[in-house]
Amino acid sequence: MRTAGVVVMSKSGNHKPFFSRRLVPCAPDGTLSEFTLRRKVRLDRGGLHLGKILVDPAYLEEFFSYGPILKVRYLTVSGQSVEESLRNTRFRSRRAEAELADAVATAKASWGNRLGSAVLEQQPAVPSTIYPSFGETTGALNGRVRVQLSSAKVAFPPLCPVCCGTASHVSILQVSAGPSERGMWLVPVCERHEVADSIRLEKWRANATELAFSFSQSDYARHFSWANENNDSGGREMPSGRRFIVYSYVFSAVYFSASLRSRVFAIGEVDSRVVPGIRYSLLTFITGWWAVAGIFLSIDALAQNFRGGTDVTDLARRAFEGVPVSAYGVK
Repeated sequence: MRTAGVVVMSKSGNHKPFFSRRLVPCAPDGTLSEFTLRRKVRLDRGGLHLGKILVDPAYLEEFFSYGPILKVRYLTVSGQSVEESLRNTRFRSRRAEAELADAVATAKASWGNRLGSAVLEQQPAVPSTIYPSFGETTGALNGRVRVQLSSAKVAFPPLCPVCCGTASHVSILQVSAGPSERGMWLVPVCERHEVADSIRLEKWRANATELAFSFSQSDYARHFSWANENNDSGGREMPSGRRFIVYSYVFSAVYFSASLRSRVFAIGEVDSRVVPGIRYSLLTFITGWWAVAGIFLSIDALAQNFRGGTDVTDLARRAFEGVPVSAYGVK
């Protein structure tokens, strides 16, 4: 047995599992940057098993599912947070989503007060790194307003960062520090705009504890600063009657392959989720097969699209409600 923080190498034990399946490691938005082997994930009364690694529920900072993705973050003895996203891949996406949701609910009920108890004990009574400092426009930023946060979790106000109008949709703000280190936020926007260049993040890393944003809209920057300084984003309920869906497409070139995400589509409850993804499936047919890894990524992307894409409605709801999300893209 080898100790690695709060994680130990261990056999699965004699507890009967309420979930045991091989999941695919992925980025927080569910995308894969390369062909990766599946990882055995087991949930039982003893804790969370990731392959041969056992994580005690007391040291789980975050443990939940959204769509077919399981998100976990656990704390080591050295104080480091380790974060993983794993996707449950089945031909029937709704079955994969329901299977994960039931497993997480059962695990939380079984672990009870043990879940996160050690994390709470290690938190300081008065957090010293939650207050951002607001920077005025400077020439060095080419007319953009800079906001520095000393926190790994961020809330976005329910306003469009382009026009400061009331938000009714969401857009993806993607961040990357390399092909295997990627994250995303869902940012509330109006129906006419995408985030695009209105928000930039400087030198993002997955384990960052300080974040520096710059904004093209000074009014939005002030709302953003206020929301994070006062822990009040002015969040509101998400517009009802729609699901927020993203689709996958693959680009390959000899030795390089990447699985990418579409923009977010707002689809009515009774409308087809397959039709909007056809364009991305066609793009994958054309550009996805030109590398060995691209073949596997293309098959996965096409399967996802023809199952109706990836449902990010729960993440969108958190974004509208102003729930702070981590630097790795999901709460």
